[in-house]
Amino acid sequence: MHELIDRFLHNFFGYGNLKAPIWFIGMEEGGGKDLAEAQARIEAWQRLGAGDVIDLVTYHRVIDKSKYFDRARPPTQPTWRGLIRILLGYQRYKRADIEAIRDFQANMFGTPNSNHCLLELMPLASRRITSWIYTPWAEEHQYTMLQNRRAYRNQLEPQRINTLATKIRNYRPRNVVFYGRTYLPSWKSIVQAVTGQESIWTEETPDPDCQLTVLLSPTPATNFFIVNHSTSRGVTENYFLSLGRTIHDLA
Repeated sequence: MHELIDRFLHNFFGYGNLKAPIWFIGMEEGGGKDLAEAQARIEAWQRLGAGDVIDLVTYHRVIDKSKYFDRARPPTQPTWRGLIRILLGYQRYKRADIEAIRDFQANMFGTPNSNHCLLELMPLASRRITSWIYTPWAEEHQYTMLQNRRAYRNQLEPQRINTLATKIRNYRPRNVVFYGRTYLPSWKSIVQAVTGQESIWTEETPDPDCQLTVLLSPTPATNFFIVNHSTSRGVTENYFLSLGRTIHDLA
């Protein structure tokens, strides 16, 4: 199990299509209520080929979370809703009501042939940033970085930042959207690792009716955005939809 955990921590980054024009990068997946679920997630990744990205829908079916895809009217996942609104805006939808989001989530979100990929800075799922269930693995599998969240981030995050930067340089996505302002220093570190210099950021307001802003740093190869998390207080439907239109217009 130690070797499998090690490969997962260093090689798993998310879902979708790395050749797509839009990349989303978040901090970590939600979930991971206990170690049994965490182990099931890692073993499912191995069963699906242990790639750096895999198919979101297939993966969630394997870990018995198919409710987001296989029901007649699947529930929409809160974090995904904002990202899907961005994608609908990018595709020039005038509105992104819940039924449009539901259809996109069930049929197009995070698939290998999609126009986007969904990546995470850190690989282990967690229900919240204040929780940490992985301490028993530190002793059981001789993996000291899992003793606590601080050790985990301090030891693994720099490597993951460098790997994400390398992927961006190699694949040259036209747009990278970082979501979650809490992790602003990490997002800026990735961009600096890509460009080799400190980036200049401008502040944009995609939705005039919403006080929340977007940070934008365009480069010749890639436009970088830092946006609020989908579940942030004060975000509006049009905040994400308008951002999608902005991404389309900058392409």
